[in-house]
Amino acid sequence: MRVSSLLSFVLRVGMAVWVSAVPTRLDDTSSTWQLVPSRSHVTFHAVHMGFMEVDGQIPGLEGEIRLTGGAADGRTGLDRAPDLDAASVRGHVRIPVDRINTDNRLRDRSLRSEPFLDATTHPFILVDATDGGWLLTIRGQQRPMHPASIRYTISADTLRIDAQYTLSRRAFDLDLGTMDALVSDEVEVAAHVVAVR
Repeated sequence: MRVSSLLSFVLRVGMAVWVSAVPTRLDDTSSTWQLVPSRSHVTFHAVHMGFMEVDGQIPGLEGEIRLTGGAADGRTGLDRAPDLDAASVRGHVRIPVDRINTDNRLRDRSLRSEPFLDATTHPFILVDATDGGWLLTIRGQQRPMHPASIRYTISADTLRIDAQYTLSRRAFDLDLGTMDALVSDEVEVAAHVVAVR
């Protein structure tokens, strides 16, 4: 075998060995992550009667997140502005209404009931990340959602999303009846999501 042929053969074998040794990514353009309900929750803060503060949480979030483009391989930590969400994130998150907890049993029962969140008919609050941006669905009514801030932290096997959002009750017709005027329209919401491959 001539030297040039031998050299060509060695290079081809070496390249094949190198390619086989390089770790393969899950998907070159997208990766899918499942929420961990025990580690994913929403907290909220509202004002009652102008001075009383009400804090609550909803644990047990479920769903799926799909990252696209440069975020897909999970190798790089991200700190992205809200206007980049639609470009790199798709997904569907379910927030169980019957898990709402404000440390007041009577109030929690009222929040879950038909005049307000109606957990029987609408068991989940839904959050969707689509090509057109974020969408929030409460009691069957869907509205665009514009988070005030959002942060992604990605490692090889864990995705964390922390977001803050100001919810307008009246935008979703969340009426408290005779108590409605005593509760602030704006509710400050924070979501902490943990997902794994």
